Amino acid sequence: MHTIELFAFAISVFLGFHFCFLPGNDRRSSLFLGLLLIQMSTGYINVAEDHISIPSFLVELLSFVGSPYVFSIIILNYFFAISQSSKEVSRKYRWIIIPLVVSFLFQICVYTFQGSNETVLVFLDKLDFVFVIIETSFVIGINILILSLIKRHNKALLSYFSSLEKKQLNWLKIIIIINLAFFLIWFIDDGLSYLLGENLVSMIISEISLYATLINVLWIGFSSLRQTPIFSKDEKNLDLEESPKKIVTSISSADQTVFESIQEKINEGKYYLDSSLTLSELSDLLEIRDKKLSRIINLCSDDSFYGFINKLRIEHFKFILIEQGHTHLSILGMAMESGFKNKSTFYAAFRKVEGMTPREYELALTK
Repeated sequence: MHTIELFAFAISVFLGFHFCFLPGNDRRSSLFLGLLLIQMSTGYINVAEDHISIPSFLVELLSFVGSPYVFSIIILNYFFAISQSSKEVSRKYRWIIIPLVVSFLFQICVYTFQGSNETVLVFLDKLDFVFVIIETSFVIGINILILSLIKRHNKALLSYFSSLEKKQLNWLKIIIIINLAFFLIWFIDDGLSYLLGENLVSMIISEISLYATLINVLWIGFSSLRQTPIFSKDEKNLDLEESPKKIVTSISSADQTVFESIQEKINEGKYYLDSSLTLSELSDLLEIRDKKLSRIINLCSDDSFYGFINKLRIEHFKFILIEQGHTHLSILGMAMESGFKNKSTFYAAFRKVEGMTPREYELALTK
């Protein structure tokens, strides 16, 4: 085993078992993350070359466990766990495991009949090629599905949180894209090896893949350690199948009255100054059901909960800037006092609302 492979294997196993037995309220997502890292470690075990004495069945089993298909299935389940998708949502995709089971049973058949006559071996070899095509299609399809679910998840968060820090799963999106890139590289490598045999390009790809996989393991470990639970244990699951939509085109007078009352209470209590404010917390403060509150905000403000609260924070920032003076505070300091958690979120929200940066707005006031 190469030194880099040994190092990556040790890190994968260590982090894998660390997450599998990590205590806390988010045990399910930690378990799938641990299984993912352990699964990745099997890819470094070249049993065919390094351990001749190991039974061929175990060789086939480790090869199957370390396949991109198993990797993608575990990532999908990790997404369902970390995003706390409802059982109805995750149940819709349970059929995806069927091809995995069929593929595993096929590998058992190959192992069982490997000593058979040449006709059977030729048939199994052709059938194996068909399975490779099917598995390749499924791996690509599953990864595209996960990217779609992450996009839907990030959009759904806008109707629940006023701050998205460590809530969006963009790091997982990067992992999926890297996984697809690896898959494409391996496909090219196999194709060149099939057509040309040993060649320089395949050797270079193999070396690059070795180091890139190690970086991928470290990136997963680092990002997952920084990832905090998206929902607290007291919060309800967010149904990712439901995204905020304007069902009606006109606003009733009753809805407008409720919205004005909501705005008045929020401004009086200055609830938007809480940088961690959620829809659930605001609904408790206003004594209104969260689904009704979300509907009223989306309908009457023509914005998500996230956008609505951040607009109020920007108005508060402008009030501090114009009315109260800011000789003792920087722009970032005023932003933090207005309820923003970090500079990037504040600047992005301010530019979206005002069409300019906070500094440009400040300079415009002095003219």
